Amino acid sequence: MVGCLILSYLCAESEVQRNPHLAGRPVAVYTRGRVSALSPEAEKAGLRLGMSLGHAHLVCPDAELLPYDQDLYSAAQARALAVCATYLSVIEPLSLQEIFFDLPDAAGAASMLAEIAREVHSQLGFTCRMGAGISKLVAHIAAAERPGTVVRAGEEAEFLAPLPVSRLSPLPEDVLQHLEDLGMHTIGLLQQLSVPFLTSRFGPLGKMLHELALGLDHSPVRPLYPPPMIEARLAFSDGVEDAVSLEVALRTLAAQVAAQLRGRGQDCRQVRLIIDREEGKSISRSLRSGSPLACEESVFLAAQRLLNRARLKAPVVALTLHLAALERAAGAQTDLWGWQERRRQEARERLGKALSSVRGRFGEQGARWAAEIEVPRREQVLSCCFGSESTEATGR
Repeated sequence: MVGCLILSYLCAESEVQRNPHLAGRPVAVYTRGRVSALSPEAEKAGLRLGMSLGHAHLVCPDAELLPYDQDLYSAAQARALAVCATYLSVIEPLSLQEIFFDLPDAAGAASMLAEIAREVHSQLGFTCRMGAGISKLVAHIAAAERPGTVVRAGEEAEFLAPLPVSRLSPLPEDVLQHLEDLGMHTIGLLQQLSVPFLTSRFGPLGKMLHELALGLDHSPVRPLYPPPMIEARLAFSDGVEDAVSLEVALRTLAAQVAAQLRGRGQDCRQVRLIIDREEGKSISRSLRSGSPLACEESVFLAAQRLLNRARLKAPVVALTLHLAALERAAGAQTDLWGWQERRRQEARERLGKALSSVRGRFGEQGARWAAEIEVPRREQVLSCCFGSESTEATGR
């Protein structure tokens, strides 16, 4: 099942958020002298996409005409994508205002669509229309024509039948005109034409027209967001050498990347630490974990192992922590002390004292953190041979 989110007024609403005095006024964004985005008020006033600025001013003299600001709108879209990523893992931003994603099943699609739309509006203030279907084409048409609609498998032809053939765009204008000349004003009429007839009229495009009329679109949702890597960097104004300061820096980085993992609902299996030294050289160390890493402590311990491997002999001016080999979290482990920082710190202190007590009685090997246990050489070789990223499987 494919879902589609359309941020209908993203550009205009971003401008209103930047300049609140524009709220309630007709706002039109233009590119190269043509209207490219509108607010709801501008639509009601009669403005349309593609209008020249002169024509727009004649239709609505009170309209606020603003130049297109790519940076502003891209940042707004990124915030919307981040909200979607808290619910879903396969997300494809097809354009600035159109986002596709894989839905787990049809049964819960409607409730998930409603929840995402509600969160996008409440957190960001953006109006969105959403729909779902078995293909990107059907999902897009459902979102555009009947927001909130979930078109289940087998219902595509019936759903599309009453709609005009122009909804099947982006078909070339000459193809749409040819269909109009044939009297094919609706998708339902196009559905009745045979593939041989369409092929005789449109060549190889005929078969595709037949499939589109039935709601068949074989293009998959490409996972373009979230990016396949998480990164955090911390630079120091002066070179740092002492172990305590470096450990504090690693904990800060681990907290940042772990928070992003939680927000995405993902785990990672590969950690890479880049150490920039004062003399201008960099050291890179990486490891691949046999089990998924998700919590702050597990990421920190992995990064600490990498730092110890580096055997630094010069001051450090920056640390960069990369997480890769991301995957959907199979299930969250119950947190021992919750997410409140005070409770986490208290629990760490208690565990640290308990660990010291055990080691004092039974020796340094009496108790160890699981993440401190080195992976046996045999396992490293197997990971190198069969792992998905063999070149860095051994962390060297």
